[in-house]
Amino acid sequence: HHQHHRHHHHHHHQHHHHQHHRHHHHHHHQHHHHQHHRHHHHHHHQHYLHHHHHHHHHHHHHHHASVTIRSALEVVNKYAFLTSQYPLLLYLCQRCSPAQQRSMAHHLKKVFGSRLYTPDALPVSLGGRATTLPSPEQLKGRVLIVGKKLPPEQEGSDGEVSEEDEEIGGGGPLAGRRMTIPGEEELGMVLVVPPPSQPRKLQLHKELSDVVAVARTGSRSFYVQRGNCKQHQSPPSSPSSPSSPIPPELPYWTMCSLGEGEAGRLTSESPEDLVMFTKRTLTRVRPSSVRLDSSNPNPQGYWKGGVQLVALNQQTPGAMLDLHRGRFSQNGGCGYVLRPAVMRDEVSYFSAHTHGCVPGVPPQTLRIKVISAHNLPKPQGSGAKGEVIDPYVVLELHGVPADCAEQRTRTAAQNQDDPLFDETFEF
Repeated sequence: HHQHHRHHHHHHHQHHHHQHHRHHHHHHHQHHHHQHHRHHHHHHHQHYLHHHHHHHHHHHHHHHASVTIRSALEVVNKYAFLTSQYPLLLYLCQRCSPAQQRSMAHHLKKVFGSRLYTPDALPVSLGGRATTLPSPEQLKGRVLIVGKKLPPEQEGSDGEVSEEDEEIGGGGPLAGRRMTIPGEEELGMVLVVPPPSQPRKLQLHKELSDVVAVARTGSRSFYVQRGNCKQHQSPPSSPSSPSSPIPPELPYWTMCSLGEGEAGRLTSESPEDLVMFTKRTLTRVRPSSVRLDSSNPNPQGYWKGGVQLVALNQQTPGAMLDLHRGRFSQNGGCGYVLRPAVMRDEVSYFSAHTHGCVPGVPPQTLRIKVISAHNLPKPQGSGAKGEVIDPYVVLELHGVPADCAEQRTRTAAQNQDDPLFDETFEF
């Protein structure tokens, strides 16, 4: 059940493509403007959390053999919908030359064929200014490419777009260091990370731009849209006026890609604005490239701010990955989970900081009884005798600040391989 935003250069990842959990949303979709009086609503793509894979390419991964794009795409295509029929979002880094991009576009069309969803594809053509993505239900069995896109008025076969800070360390600790570009080691290209004030220009070929279904942008789109919303907000005297239009700067389906640091700052400093933004725009957070150990941030910190896609290093087990797996197992591991109503409704107001009750959401009590544990393994590294273990169970609740809590059972003293706890907890 993880969704795989695969990089197009994935050396060394095919072996796990098949378990790939994907972007999956079920639940269907409802447009704000039609009132459906039916029992089942359609929900927009923005309304879901997505199961997300992240692969880090650090210098110490250079032992892998090169893999051609064609063979990587064929593996993706073979396993794309075995686990889930819901749409697969494929994340492209377009740092190769325009000629190579053109051949990439050709491979994408050849390998995925009719599965490839392009912006003008029928039957879900919503025009360039659509404010909502089709629902996952409408996109079953389709592959959507996420990448940089040329502006619609662009003439000619290629043009420049700014790389923005979302992909490269953003002027943080990596600025000014020479880095090789993942996937292009064999081209011998070297990149000097630019300071954020001068975004690097990427040459984009129109043929590759045209197969991109979801345009990715950096955090600038958040600030642009927030500025526009602030200007267009209707005065309190006319509550019936329509909500502010999507600013012209975001003409197509957009995925705003944020670094961990920036996303953390937004969830703490402008939590209401972030939730409002994610009602309209898919938002993705990826682990900081400074995490050389491939450790993971707490995904709940971003989910509670409305972020739909939190990329984690799937190869690093631990509490953070457990939270991620738990979140997606609740919907059958199909890769999509519908976000709470307070994050979807146009009118609702929600802050990730909420310490009290959320308006319109009746609080619930969770009662958990811990009965017993069985066949507990001895701690690693214990001697042949097997040292004594003193087992206890910790229960942690992750959510908005009002809900975060931790409780633990007493330590079981006897029968330590099969301890009996029989304790009840209430949150």
